[in-house]
Amino acid sequence: MCRSRPMCRMVQFVLGATLFGLIAASCARGTSQGLVSGQRLPTGGPMAPAEQQPRHAQFVATSARFSIGEMATFSGTDCRAPAVVEVLGGSTAYSAGTSGSVTPGSSGHWSLTIPVTDSTALGAISIRAYCILSRQTLKYWAYAPLGIRISTPRRISLSPVDSVRIGSTIEIVSRGACPLVPRQMEGVVNIGSDLGTAAPVNSSGNWSARLLIPSSTRPGIYSVTSFCNYVREIYAFYMPSRIRILPR
Repeated sequence: MCRSRPMCRMVQFVLGATLFGLIAASCARGTSQGLVSGQRLPTGGPMAPAEQQPRHAQFVATSARFSIGEMATFSGTDCRAPAVVEVLGGSTAYSAGTSGSVTPGSSGHWSLTIPVTDSTALGAISIRAYCILSRQTLKYWAYAPLGIRISTPRRISLSPVDSVRIGSTIEIVSRGACPLVPRQMEGVVNIGSDLGTAAPVNSSGNWSARLLIPSSTRPGIYSVTSFCNYVREIYAFYMPSRIRILPR
């Protein structure tokens, strides 16, 4: 069982985060500012009411699917300098997601290429873009959000592979390393919403864990979710798996 209750539950994804903070005034045209994995987004003061989005404003991505570590390019129209565009998405209550900012040209067109960070949520997420008209008053308008899917090369292997009996032990091994910073990272694994454990990450970023299936567990098919954790901060996710729990 988990050492603390929060470890036992997978974080619920917060798709489409609120607009965060002021954007650095030094952001140059066409450059990006990808958020470092695990770093929390800065929070600013209260936002002014959103302005009306221009009727023909467009916000697009080069693909509807990206993998962790890939470079993702987003572009849009109708946000004119000196305004600044901020793009963000894939954050959760305990992970930062991906974000970046860019200063558009006088034509209103802009393009931003940013890495999909390790701490970005997997599966279907919303990517949001905001045209910030004033950094002082936080006046802005929002583009219609984009729906994309995120995957990762990180996997877990289970032993036994497909099914385990109540009263038996299942072994979980990472196939893909956790980030090595900060130190004392843990690999966390949850089976359903009530079973979970954590194991320390080794010097290579890998980990393995063993979990006894208690007699109180109901037979059935359970999701197996895993992530890299440090002090309730998620730094990377693993692709989910499934296991069938059989009667004793």
